[in-house]
Amino acid sequence: RERTYTDDIVCKYYLCGLDITCFKNTRSDGDVARWVPAQSFTKLRDDDVKAAFQALSDEAKAKLGYERDTKAVLDNLVRDCDRRVERGLARARVERERAQVMISTSADNDVLELLKVKMKESTEKAEKLGEDGDVDGAEKELEHLETLKQRADEVKLKMENMQHVKLTETCRVSGTLMSTTDNDQRRQDHFTGKQYQGWLHIRTLRDDLEKRLKMYEEAGYDSGHPRANDDARDRRGSGGRGYDR
Repeated sequence: RERTYTDDIVCKYYLCGLDITCFKNTRSDGDVARWVPAQSFTKLRDDDVKAAFQALSDEAKAKLGYERDTKAVLDNLVRDCDRRVERGLARARVERERAQVMISTSADNDVLELLKVKMKESTEKAEKLGEDGDVDGAEKELEHLETLKQRADEVKLKMENMQHVKLTETCRVSGTLMSTTDNDQRRQDHFTGKQYQGWLHIRTLRDDLEKRLKMYEEAGYDSGHPRANDDARDRRGSGGRGYDR
C-alpha cells in the first residue's frame, strides 16, 4: 500500500523539514546522533509523503505533534552548537590577546617608536627653518615629515590588522574553526559546504517552527499528542535523546 505520514517507518523529522542525515560524513554527524535515536536514521525519508503532510491544515499538523517534537531536537542541536561557538570565540580572543602582546614587543613596534622620534625632530627642524626664512628648506623638510608620517601609518595599520599573524576565527553559524589567513576560495568553500548550509538550515527551521507552534497555541489548537506526558520521561531515560521519529 501507499505510505502515509503516520506510518511508523516514515521519518517524522523529515516531514517537518529536518533531514537527520544532512551531516553525513562530517564532524557534525555525531551532534545529530546525540539527540535522535539510532533507529530513526533507517526510516523512510520520502518527499511525496512529506508533501502530503505539509498539505495538511495547521490544526491537523498541530494535533499530530511532529513539528513540536522536531523543534525539541532542533533546540538541543542549536544549544550544543552555540556552546561550541562560544568556546571557539573564547579561543580566538585568547589568541588575539597573545598576538597583540607579541606585536607590541615586536620589531614593528621599535620601528614605530623610531619614526615618532624622527617625526618630532623633522617638525622642529621645519619650524626652525621657517623662522630663519629658509622657505625652500622648510618645505623640503615638511615633505620629508609627510613621508615619515605615511611610513608610520603603514606600520600602525600592519600592527592593528595583524594580517601577518595566523589567528583562529569561529563561524557563528556552524561553530567551525577557520583561520584569518584562509584565502577567499577556502572561505567560499566553507559557506557553500555541507556543515555551514546544514547548520544554517537547522537554525532557520528552528525559528520557523517556533513561530508556527506559537501560532498553533494562539489559535487554540490542541496538540493531541498521546505521548505528551511520556516524552519528558523518554528523554531522561534515553540520556537526552529525542523521540523515536
